[in-house]
Amino acid sequence: AIQRAMAKDPEQRFESMTDFCAELEACLGELNGRGDEGATMIVPPPPRPRRARKPRPKIRIPWAALLLVLLAALLVAGGAYLLLRGGGGVSLTPNASASEPVRLQGLGAYDPDGDGTEHGEDAHFATDRDQSTAWGTEHYNSFTKGGVGLVLQSAKPVALSKLTARSIGSSFEAQIKAGASPGGPFTGVSGDFQPVGSSKTFSVDTQGKKYRYYLVWLKLPSEGGQAEISEVTART
Repeated sequence: AIQRAMAKDPEQRFESMTDFCAELEACLGELNGRGDEGATMIVPPPPRPRRARKPRPKIRIPWAALLLVLLAALLVAGGAYLLLRGGGGVSLTPNASASEPVRLQGLGAYDPDGDGTEHGEDAHFATDRDQSTAWGTEHYNSFTKGGVGLVLQSAKPVALSKLTARSIGSSFEAQIKAGASPGGPFTGVSGDFQPVGSSKTFSVDTQGKKYRYYLVWLKLPSEGGQAEISEVTART
């Protein structure tokens, strides 16, 4: 509008001031209508919602199971130590590793069907570790008693598993008995009578009970003779 008003050519100029003012108002109106056109609005993105944290599950430690596993490991380690301490190998017969010799002492004789003597003062010769000495019964021309016996004493109550008797006299049969008193009563712990030669090892089963007194209960043949026991040894 200003360029037209100041044009050199009179024909290009406004014919009147009124036309010039109208043109100016029109221009101003266009400017007011386009005042915000072309402006760029930066709209920030909406904030992302925060994810709620899931609560961490509580870890429960099974203390009872752990204690059982630890106890089992200790038992296995202890068993391995006991098996290996003797010779570095594993025994195929676990009871054999626990077997130990037991020192017995010849205490006296047991003669419930006779006069009660039966050379009891010589009982110690059966456990003196000397094969040339022996405890012996009286000499019988015939033997009709239920039996006579050699009483043996341990330092403390034990459960024997083996008892070996060595003989240098007449042949005889015997069985092993056990009791809480040197005077009886005695309980059989080796089964029926068994023949005794120069040496006889009896398998003893006390049913888990421990006894301090053991008895070699013997019978001579009916024609008699004299039984002599030179040495007695035993093991648990």
